[in-house]
Amino acid sequence: MTENVDHQRDPFLYEAALALSAKLTADDVLQCLNDLVDEFLLPEAASVALARPDGSLIFRAASGRNAAQIVGMEMARGSGIVGWVAEHGETVWVPNVYDDQRFYRGTDKKTGFRTTAILAVPIKWEGTVLAVVEVINPAPGTDVRDAQEMLTILAGLAAQALQNAQRFKAANRSTVRYRSLFDQSLTASVIFDQDGHVLETNRAAQALLAIQPEAPTDVDLGQLALASEQFAIRKEKVADEGMDTWRHAIQTAEAETRVLEMRLTNLSDYVLDSAYQCLVRDVTAQVALDDMHEQLSSRMAHDLRVPLGNIVNAMDMVLTAWREDDHTIPVEDVLSIGLRSAQRMSLLISNIRDIERLTANPTLATSTIYLLDMITEIVVAIRPVA
Repeated sequence: MTENVDHQRDPFLYEAALALSAKLTADDVLQCLNDLVDEFLLPEAASVALARPDGSLIFRAASGRNAAQIVGMEMARGSGIVGWVAEHGETVWVPNVYDDQRFYRGTDKKTGFRTTAILAVPIKWEGTVLAVVEVINPAPGTDVRDAQEMLTILAGLAAQALQNAQRFKAANRSTVRYRSLFDQSLTASVIFDQDGHVLETNRAAQALLAIQPEAPTDVDLGQLALASEQFAIRKEKVADEGMDTWRHAIQTAEAETRVLEMRLTNLSDYVLDSAYQCLVRDVTAQVALDDMHEQLSSRMAHDLRVPLGNIVNAMDMVLTAWREDDHTIPVEDVLSIGLRSAQRMSLLISNIRDIERLTANPTLATSTIYLLDMITEIVVAIRPVA
């Protein structure tokens, strides 16, 4: 290249690199590349075709007369000069397209444009052709070698930019997927930074903790027992044991007591170096059920203790009468009380099993009882204790 061209090229390539690297989508990269080619080489027309996995191409950017008709046009695999370049991955300079059998005349017929010469350069990444950039009818006096060198450099910059755009697209897709899963989760979730500041909450957390959707990070940390000092202590436990779990009772706006169960863990794959996730469950109903089971167990133990005591006392009295040959003890009555107490225990145990069955399959069976008989049975059962 001449010294004058070098002075013009270097600042241009610097600006071109900045412009291409700033684009976040493939279409924006290809359009920027087309604009740069048009600006520096001033051809009669330019275009950029994106290669598809099946080898076909679709034009994503164009300039010059009838450019609007070019954008969106598709080419079959290997069709035309642009198709040949995409298939072989080689640069092509055709000074007279009508002498080249690879030239596809259909585009000129469709647009009314007359193509005379084409310089086409592949945009490659690790040996794979991603796209093809074309200069059509270069400006008079254009040094083809200089133009080819410039297009090759721009194609390299565009290839890197296309890879960055693909990574951005994948990252954005992952972010959207994460956001969707995070928001749609039925488990309330609150994300903290390493200092205990709330970064985000999902819909379940906003509903459970009465957080306004317009202020999703406005969380009363007292509800979670995660004020600054508490968060620091729990963070140390997470570091030692991998997680920390606790329960905390809160008062709702309706003056109802609700019990929340929290689990704090570290998020290693979050966007920050160190973030924490707190999963929150409303366990009020479970706590109430546990309390009811505990009370029921206590009541059952009490109810079983009375007949068991009668059985023990009856057996003790019978044993004493036998050892001491004491005929004053009414052995038959004592044994009758013990037997009825054993039957009472059997009935209580059957009731316990009925409760278990009702829990699994809540259907009721009814029967008739006679109050006088029940009262008589109770008197007989408690008389020995009295």
